Amino acid sequence: MLAAVVFFGCLAATAGDEDPSRLTIVHAGSVLVAPGSPPLDDQSILVRDGKIVDIRSGFAVSVGARIVDLRDAFVLPGLIDLHVHLTSTPEPGGKLDDVTKTAADLALEAAVNAERLLAAGFTTVLDLGTGMRAHEEAVFALRDAVASGLMTGPRILAVGSPLSSPGQSRAPRFRADVAAIVGPDNLCNGAVQCRRTVRAQVARGADLISFYNSGSLLSDPSPPMAFTVEEMRAIVSAAHALGRKVIADGGNTRGDASGINAALRAGVDAVDTVTFPDAETWRLLASGDAYFVPHLYALEAAVGD
Repeated sequence: MLAAVVFFGCLAATAGDEDPSRLTIVHAGSVLVAPGSPPLDDQSILVRDGKIVDIRSGFAVSVGARIVDLRDAFVLPGLIDLHVHLTSTPEPGGKLDDVTKTAADLALEAAVNAERLLAAGFTTVLDLGTGMRAHEEAVFALRDAVASGLMTGPRILAVGSPLSSPGQSRAPRFRADVAAIVGPDNLCNGAVQCRRTVRAQVARGADLISFYNSGSLLSDPSPPMAFTVEEMRAIVSAAHALGRKVIADGGNTRGDASGINAALRAGVDAVDTVTFPDAETWRLLASGDAYFVPHLYALEAAVGD
């Protein structure tokens, strides 16, 4: 069955008797209205000025209204992907993008990926960045273009460049002298410098703050904890003071979840790419408000099926 996607915004009371040319009626064969509730068959979704105003049983009609025929389709709310990298396309030689592509090149690539995501049903995505400023500039520009209606794509939330401690900005890609020129950016040492880096990142336009709380899945050895407890708390407190959520983006080595658990104790709002959680991880998640984002594709991309 064809899958179609309609974003469910705030519901108003009724469609009313306003100008019918501003009304779109979606005839849905099946529609998922609320999570945990069974889908409803043969429904009409009334959309006025881009917002859903009513969902009615049967296939409603209104003179002058636009009708979208999805009677053979399953309609559901827009999907959300909490971990994307819009400027990165897995392909041979892709790691050279950092030294061969400009921010303009990356923005065009990100625009193509964003349009594909929207066509696949994702209406909101969170871009977690790469640590390279050119990627950040590309994603911020695309985010703003989509928000203004200039480009087609899902709503984009972006961290820009994640914070990392020196030497722990994911698996090394280049020689040290090359990396010193192209990045990674947002390295910080000590609580004071980490606070300063958070504030600068928000000023550049970050919707959220992300930091690498552990070493890389692809590094050997991979330290289970890349920031001190004081540095993590400084990152979280500075971000929260500026109204930004914080994501700890990092896995861990088997048998040592200290970096994950320290991030949770520091007050992060989500832990991402958690490879080997332990009992303490689950206890902290259950007792707090943080979200768990497993990001299973990272394992498949890194080590295969």
